[in-house]
Amino acid sequence: MLLICRKASSYIFAWPRVSQGHLKKFTNRSFNPIKQVVPRWRILMSNIKCSECGLVNWADQVECKRCQALLTVQEKVAAQLIGGPEEKPFFTRGLTLLTGLLVFAILSAIVSRVFGLEKSDVAKMIAIMLMFSGSLLMLLAHVWLLIRIFEQSIGWGLGALFVPLVGLVAIVKFWENTKRSFVSQLVCVGIMISAALVVSM
Repeated sequence: MLLICRKASSYIFAWPRVSQGHLKKFTNRSFNPIKQVVPRWRILMSNIKCSECGLVNWADQVECKRCQALLTVQEKVAAQLIGGPEEKPFFTRGLTLLTGLLVFAILSAIVSRVFGLEKSDVAKMIAIMLMFSGSLLMLLAHVWLLIRIFEQSIGWGLGALFVPLVGLVAIVKFWENTKRSFVSQLVCVGIMISAALVVSM
């Protein structure tokens, strides 16, 4: 009976050591998140060139085989398999519509001046519609511009809201985010000027 109790106690006290050994062995394994996200066959189709020694390594390797330098696997494999973010075109759908409206306003002004239609009712109606549309769209473009500035900085947004000169500086500072809304405002100004030229002053 005593012998049985000793064997049982030896198994009981040996279990934590075995579990800790397995846990330590498991934790020593290198964890590569790319293997969990990207399929193995897609990783093998690409490779990474070490920036230190120039050796070409497999994409799932964390260290270079030659110089043991760390490889930024996550960023480089993502860039190779997925690619960088697509750049948004400058002429979006809204800006394209505004440009088309500007072309229509310019053509209306030219036709009105060439054929002497400045005092006709049709020219006056077109001028009123273009002036109203240009004013409304310019207001919307200005609100869009303020929103884009507020997205970058609340301080710059408040300055652009109350001080026009600060708004111009903010447009230059955050040009990549404000260029479409700013150009939209300029297009709206061109629409209103063309509308004024449709009729005789």
